[in-house]
Amino acid sequence: MSVKKLKVGLCVLLVVIIVKLNHDSRSLAPTLLQGLTLPLGLGLRRTTRRGGGILTIHSGCRMSKWVYPSSPKVEKYGCKVHPTPGPDISQLLYIPSQLEENDTVFVPLTEVERFVNDMLDGLSTNIVVISGNWMDVEPPSNTAIYKLLTNPHVLKWFAQNLPKYGGANPFHPKIAPFPYGLLEAGTNPIFPAYKEILFGNIQNGSNKTNFIFAGPLGKHGNGKRTSIPQRELMRPRDYFLQMSKSTYVLSPDGDRPECYRHYEAIGLGTVPITELDPFFFRHLGSSGSNGPVIFGNKIWNLTVLENELDPNPFVKRSMIWEDYWMDWVDDVVGFRLHWNTFESGNGLTDFENSLLVLLD
Repeated sequence: MSVKKLKVGLCVLLVVIIVKLNHDSRSLAPTLLQGLTLPLGLGLRRTTRRGGGILTIHSGCRMSKWVYPSSPKVEKYGCKVHPTPGPDISQLLYIPSQLEENDTVFVPLTEVERFVNDMLDGLSTNIVVISGNWMDVEPPSNTAIYKLLTNPHVLKWFAQNLPKYGGANPFHPKIAPFPYGLLEAGTNPIFPAYKEILFGNIQNGSNKTNFIFAGPLGKHGNGKRTSIPQRELMRPRDYFLQMSKSTYVLSPDGDRPECYRHYEAIGLGTVPITELDPFFFRHLGSSGSNGPVIFGNKIWNLTVLENELDPNPFVKRSMIWEDYWMDWVDDVVGFRLHWNTFESGNGLTDFENSLLVLLD
C-alpha cells in the first residue's frame, strides 16, 4: 500500500468514527470535529454539521427548510418531500405563518408567480427564497419577480441560470446565482457511475494523463456545438473515468448556460472550459482565477487552448458538496440561515460521507 493511500485510509477511518458519533449524538460530533487537524498533513476544513450529500438537481429543494407548493406537483421538479417532517426531507409550506425568521424556502421557477400571489402578502418574518428547475421552463414574469424583490421580508432570491430566469434586472442586489448540480434521476445509471469514479478518485488520488477532454456533447446548443471538438457517446463509467484523468474538459452552453458537466468535472478535479458569464455565474469563481472554471470561452481549437491554459490549475472540488453551498448562501446573506437537517442527501453511506469531507 502506498503512503498516500495509507494517509487517506487513516483519515477516512477517523472521520467515519466521527460521522458515526454524529448520528448517535448531535452535540458530541461537532465538538470533536471543530478545529480538528488530521494527522499526516490532511486537514478537515469544516464540520459535517448538516450532513449534506452530493450537489445534484434535487439539492435546492432537499437543502431548503421548506418547499413550495404544498402539493404532489413538486415531485416532478425533483423534490422528494412529505407533509410530515423527517430526517431526509424538507417540510411542505402551506401558509406563511409556518415560517420562522431566516428560514430558507425552495420555490420551483414555474411556481414563483403562484408563491408571490399566495404567500407574499402574508409574510411577517424574513426569509430567503431559492429557485431552480432541472427542466428548461419558461421564466417567471417580470411583474412577479419585481414583487418578490421589493418585498421587505424577502432578504435574497437565489436562482439558477440568471440570464434566462433573472427577470428584467438580473443585476438587482437582492438576486444571487444558485448552482445547477449533477444529474440524479431514479434508476438512471449516470449518478451511480459518477459516485464510483468520484469516491475511487478521492481514495486513490487523481492521475491526470490527458490535458483537454473533448467528450461527447448532446444535441442542445442551437447548432453551435457542431463546430466544437467532440467524440461519440460513451458509457457513463468510461466517460467519468476519462474526465477524471483530464486537466480540462470542453463544456459549452446547452439549452441553458449551466449544465451537469460543469459540476461533474469540478468534483473530479477537472476544470470545465465554459461560455459562462463571470458575473451571472460568480458562484463558480472569479474570472481572474485559474479555476475551478474557465469563463466566457470563445476558442474551441484544442491546439490553441493547450498553448494558453495553465498546466496546473486549482479546482475547488468541495463545490459538489451540499454543505459547501449552504455555507456559501449563508456567507452571501451575511448570517446563518435555517436549512433542512438530514443525515445524507443522496442516501450516502457513512464511509462515502467521510470521503466528501476530504475534498479540497
